[in-house]
Amino acid sequence: MTTSLIANAIVMRHDPFGELHPYIPLPYERSPRYPSSGMPVALNIETESTSPIDALWCEWNETDSFETHRVEATVTLTDENLVHWQAMLPAFKGGEEITYHFCAKSENQVHIGDSYSFFVNTWVNVTSLVQVTAIEDRLQLHLATQLQGLALILEMTLESTSKLTFNLSTCREMIQVSSKVESTYSAIWTDLQITLQENPFTLEIIRASDGLVIKSTKTMQILVDQNGHLLEYHLEFESPSEEAFYGFGERFNALDQRGSHLDNYVYGQYTNQGKRTYIPVPFFVSSRGYGMWLKTSRQAQFDLAAACPDNWYLEGGADDHECLEITWFLHPQPYENVKAFTLATGMPKIPPAWVFGLWMSSNDWNSQKEVLNQLHETQKLQIPTSVLVIEAWSDEINFYIWNDAKYKIKPSSEPCKLSDFTFASDSRWPDLKSMVDELHKNDVRLVLWQNPTIKFKGAHEHFEDALNLADQAYAIEKGYVVTKADGTPHRVEQHMPWFQNSLVLDFTNPEAADWWFSKREYLVTELGVDGWKSDGGEHIWDPETRFSNGKRGIDGINEYPVDYEAAYDRFMQKLRGNDLVLFSRAG
Repeated sequence: MTTSLIANAIVMRHDPFGELHPYIPLPYERSPRYPSSGMPVALNIETESTSPIDALWCEWNETDSFETHRVEATVTLTDENLVHWQAMLPAFKGGEEITYHFCAKSENQVHIGDSYSFFVNTWVNVTSLVQVTAIEDRLQLHLATQLQGLALILEMTLESTSKLTFNLSTCREMIQVSSKVESTYSAIWTDLQITLQENPFTLEIIRASDGLVIKSTKTMQILVDQNGHLLEYHLEFESPSEEAFYGFGERFNALDQRGSHLDNYVYGQYTNQGKRTYIPVPFFVSSRGYGMWLKTSRQAQFDLAAACPDNWYLEGGADDHECLEITWFLHPQPYENVKAFTLATGMPKIPPAWVFGLWMSSNDWNSQKEVLNQLHETQKLQIPTSVLVIEAWSDEINFYIWNDAKYKIKPSSEPCKLSDFTFASDSRWPDLKSMVDELHKNDVRLVLWQNPTIKFKGAHEHFEDALNLADQAYAIEKGYVVTKADGTPHRVEQHMPWFQNSLVLDFTNPEAADWWFSKREYLVTELGVDGWKSDGGEHIWDPETRFSNGKRGIDGINEYPVDYEAAYDRFMQKLRGNDLVLFSRAG
């Protein structure tokens, strides 16, 4: 955040990016954070009520322009301590660099704040089809755009009789047109026909057996930055009013998503999820008899006849090579399209039989006495319990040590053993081994809670944190945590619902994972823990965070829970084979 503290206690707060919260901006951010052509830009600023400001305005100009524009800011909210203002900049055509600052008038003096700038990304239309190359079951299309020197290549590949893949990429070389493209071009592959219109460019996928037509509408668009680098693709298709859309991963708002605008974004919305989700999947099945998979781990948007009742569209972030892949599953039946998708992405692994029994869990079963009481109650009531989850088992800061454990602090580099810890007879867990043995003797498996952070102790929390501080320092020194773009440790943002300011373990670093699990192995090998409730995983908001394998946050936002779960799975398989369960939240 940038705070301009000016003479006479005039305070102006403005942070263009805030915490990069995907849904709830801070009241002094820029919106949108990354402006694009055709969108007005709201500049929000915060002042303090004790500052006697008579007027506040924004002065802005285009780089290399001598003309300065002035926009008055209006008050949007006032409370006892703060005043929120907003200045609206116009929509820009794209490609501009805008510089701006705020001015405040107080007691006949004008105070000038810090300077900020942004580039306006540009939406560019695909204009026409200029070349088609047909090779067996593949078409390669060269598409012209409004931007000189930038063309697109769309490769359509028939993978099977009912699977068609689109690969979109860029071309910055002069296109050599070998022959004139007819105004309409068609290719027939068994039951499928591809029809292309030259100018404006549109395409149709036609299934002859039942007359299904998937037709693009308007024009394909691409979003480019100030350097001409392609950021996103926008594709739009016709949607009859009776079409229903099912899928998109874990969703809480509806079964049929027609009329919804959905994000492909891993987000921890604890309650009242609405259209937000822990587990997005960029795949859907249409009631018309097809499925579509946007093969990306990056953020994407699906508008399912929400903005326009006759169309659906997708906006998908291009990868670092400016590419995007889309797969169409073209079976008439929903089951066949779902099956084809799972065959392409990986079938789920069948867990052990005990996973299918009755589970029991409570957030306040925090003692051996209570756990065994719950076990005995199920026996008394003849409830055939299979799994017991203990959420509140660990201390409040080190998530590999049981509550009330007594221990000497070892170097953070050393693994843990059960013998490192002692428990008083009046503690919450006086005899852990006997408790776990009794659960197992009664065919009840034990699952413990986990979180992938190294916790930061808040000011309101009062417990011993010497070991935690040592672990934080060691993990930072060894490069075991997710970092910011500048190499400093990434910490969970202040407005995250939990674990604010905590470090996030980088599971793409094998050494980091080995160190992490060396602290937890005793729980499995010596106590007999059968699985984990792998909670959390939605701790990345910044697209520029860095991981040890070179990944950036633009991918890590959605991939982090996958890396997290995969690491726990490898750890448990090494110790227990396939006799395990991971009870995960994000994915």
